[in-house]
Amino acid sequence: MNSQRLAALIRERLIFVKLATMALWIAWIASMAFTGFARDIDDKPIGTDHVAFYSAAKLIDEGQGDRIYDWGFLGEYQPKLTGHTNWYLDAYRNPPFYALLYVPTSRLPYLVSFWIWTALALVLLWFGLGWLGAEKQFTAFVLSLSFYPVFAVFGFGQNSLLSFGFFCLSFRFMDRRQYFLAGVAAGMLLYKPQLLLGLVLWWTLGFRTYWRCLFGLAAMGYFWLTVSVLVLPNETGIFIDKLEAIAGYNAFMFWNLHNPKAFFTLIAYDDKAIGSALGAVCSVAAVIFFVLFWKRHCGNVPIMFGAAVYLTLWASPHTMIYEWTLAVIPAVLLWERVKERRDEWLILFSIAWIALFISTPISQALFIWTRNPQTGAGWAIQVSVPALAWVGLRAARILKATPVLPPSVIS
Repeated sequence: MNSQRLAALIRERLIFVKLATMALWIAWIASMAFTGFARDIDDKPIGTDHVAFYSAAKLIDEGQGDRIYDWGFLGEYQPKLTGHTNWYLDAYRNPPFYALLYVPTSRLPYLVSFWIWTALALVLLWFGLGWLGAEKQFTAFVLSLSFYPVFAVFGFGQNSLLSFGFFCLSFRFMDRRQYFLAGVAAGMLLYKPQLLLGLVLWWTLGFRTYWRCLFGLAAMGYFWLTVSVLVLPNETGIFIDKLEAIAGYNAFMFWNLHNPKAFFTLIAYDDKAIGSALGAVCSVAAVIFFVLFWKRHCGNVPIMFGAAVYLTLWASPHTMIYEWTLAVIPAVLLWERVKERRDEWLILFSIAWIALFISTPISQALFIWTRNPQTGAGWAIQVSVPALAWVGLRAARILKATPVLPPSVIS
């Protein structure tokens, strides 16, 4: 079956995507409705990861900022904020300046803060798609909501759509050749510096063209450092002292992690040493592949921006399911800037959509089924990882066979 026929078959069955999306969102909303929109299905506060940001901001506002990385204390403090009855910890691991963004809503009840940031996430998704140049913005918005990682952002109470918005704004400036501003927008992501891997590598490779991007990024780094030292000196010192422990934190379920590190950790019966080593090998291989890709497409901003984001998702040691929300960026850029290959894109997007939709529950079920009662270790396979590797390689091959001219600058 050729790509045109397969793409046509997929288009005819998009109703199943709509049904799956409706079922997912309805189930989530219904599970909260039964608890008065206060608890999730596991009897935890809704948007559990939001607790980390909310509690850190509240401690800073209360003058107890020196305790934001005291995880033992947080395990007792966070339940008081959310009404949880048992010891509960969602560790705050971002730089201290990031918590300042949450101080205004930390003065409100937890649930109010969560819903405000949820509304902001939706707004950023909408505007981000516009900054990427989505021709049919409403359609792109609805389809994005069907993507499981985007759904996970709301279910987990995470900040990935904030990252999405800054990435999209950075692309908007790059597409207009406003490179310093592109670097400034990217610098807003320094609360998760690992997300800048792809962009920094790309800009460094093309230093003669993109040095202003790096200068803008450095300027924002200096700005955040100044804010940290002047406004949060104690918290900044503690963050630096505990940086090794913060960076090495892995007290989370690896079935929610979608990268080579998670793949090899789970398939090696929860052996994190093997997972880290083989994951690092895959990350290095991805960087080498990116350099080769850059040599062919270095003049095309949309293609390289999308590739930089994909490299980051693949090579970062901490790519949780909700971080794959950023995959919407290369998807939109390929769809809008390489329109003649839309049949192939539809097939690849469908494979990625399915892989990320099913991988987490399959991995979780396998891990629990094979779990050793004595050690707590289990075996599982994260099927999304090889699927997403193939999607990336296939996309690169399609682009290699497609003469793509650098797009004109948006006026």
